[in-house]
Amino acid sequence: MASEGSTSDWLRWLKGTDPKRVHDAKMFLGGIGPYDSVELEPLLEVLSSSDGDLLFWALVALQRLGSRAEVALPRIQALCSEGPSPAIRQSAAKALIAVAPSERRTAEILRSLLADRSSFVRREALQAMNSLTTLNAEDTVAMEAMVSDSDPAVVR
Repeated sequence: MASEGSTSDWLRWLKGTDPKRVHDAKMFLGGIGPYDSVELEPLLEVLSSSDGDLLFWALVALQRLGSRAEVALPRIQALCSEGPSPAIRQSAAKALIAVAPSERRTAEILRSLLADRSSFVRREALQAMNSLTTLNAEDTVAMEAMVSDSDPAVVR
């Protein structure tokens, strides 16, 4: 996506007061493609932030970059379980599956998210696991057990 500004600009605009700039930042970060020339470093720095909005949009951008964002994998993995909100854990799960779909650790982390306290995170983890090709018997059993989840939206 051709755009104005840099990754650092977009992240700064997100916290600004100009509604057009905030909107532009979301469009740029959410529209990044795997072959776009964007700086990764500002996105990586945000992954240590306590600002949920910045974290969310950095994860969206990293998801869009796919395997190019592999350098962020340890922090994405940590945010899957330690994310401060369901939205961050859900976004981290989406980024994880986009960045490292064939890593065995990805399936293990997603399986652990099937027990998350948020039904949104559980559903995201289940959907992500459905796209994996590295499932083992333990993963399959855990996925099948989700049919009895307390939230019917999880198994839809």
